Amino acid sequence: MRHNKYFLTVLLLLSLSQAALAGVRIKDLTQVAGAQENQLIGYGLVVGLNGTGDKDISTIQAVANMLNTFGLTVNAKDLKLKNTAAVIVTATLPPFAKAGGKIDVTVSSYAGAKSLQGGILLQTPLVGADREVYVVAQGALSIGGFNIGRGGGDAQRNHDQVARVVNGGIVEQALTTNYTDNDRINFILRDPDPQTAVNIAQEINKLFDLPLAQATEPSEVVVAIPPKFSGREVTMLALIGELKVDADTQAVIVINERTGTVVMGENVGISSVAISHGNLSISVKPQAAATDTEAGASEPGQEQGGGAGSSEEKTRVILLEEGSTIGHVVRLLNSIGVAPRDMIAIFQAIRVSGALQADLIIM
Repeated sequence: MRHNKYFLTVLLLLSLSQAALAGVRIKDLTQVAGAQENQLIGYGLVVGLNGTGDKDISTIQAVANMLNTFGLTVNAKDLKLKNTAAVIVTATLPPFAKAGGKIDVTVSSYAGAKSLQGGILLQTPLVGADREVYVVAQGALSIGGFNIGRGGGDAQRNHDQVARVVNGGIVEQALTTNYTDNDRINFILRDPDPQTAVNIAQEINKLFDLPLAQATEPSEVVVAIPPKFSGREVTMLALIGELKVDADTQAVIVINERTGTVVMGENVGISSVAISHGNLSISVKPQAAATDTEAGASEPGQEQGGGAGSSEEKTRVILLEEGSTIGHVVRLLNSIGVAPRDMIAIFQAIRVSGALQADLIIM
């Protein structure tokens, strides 16, 4: 029972965590149009493996081609490789990255390599969607674990077919970043919401004491650049980014039935409803006082006579006012030790009845 109470307390904390969204920085809610990240990809070779490489024909041919560039004429059929692996290298080029900057890259085995532990990535060009080279990567791999032993004595920690090269990618050329469009800056909301967009526009207008910002869509706020910030758009971005606004969120409950996890927002309401689940009775009434008690429940009756007895299980009753949130329900269910999976069943029943004022997502 103690475990269930702790678990449900955690759920209650999660349900209240959405309240922390009040006062979120604009830079954490939006991204600037034209200043997005860009995905890069490349094909490379990892060497220096301890007999855990692959024997794929493409790997052998790639090694032969590489040696040929160094003036060594090698027939791919004559190569016997054990310490080399062919890999796919991926990276994300952040906005405003400049030539000479460094980024992390991810290295993934795609053939039959057993492990990338201890390997070195050879110089690998990474291209964008336009097939232009933007980053060149090379360096020692870090898998954050190990894979040792053979046969019944194997020991492995973490996934050793994927690794990272920290600061292993050097930016060769910067992407063109144009975040101003006709003397305007467009802010794109990561989670589109009409009220949040309006709140952002209002706070920006308060900051500059000018009607510069307008919420044109639930996902976009357009801000005109005033003359005094012409050529100083970075300063304007910094000022706007630090503004804090109230971020509105959609009422939603997410349930993972496999783990018994329930996560909910603060705005989840509940209409008038009555539910009976096992020996638990939940009633939401227009004029009922918010109560969590067993005193109002039917007391167990017991009759004795002739050596035989009977008893009635005590019913736990929860009374809530109309307009209560699901957070109140969680708090009360926690106080009487309701199991997590029972709570999930209760939420599902409330949703089917139409009394749950939120979307229910079951994973």
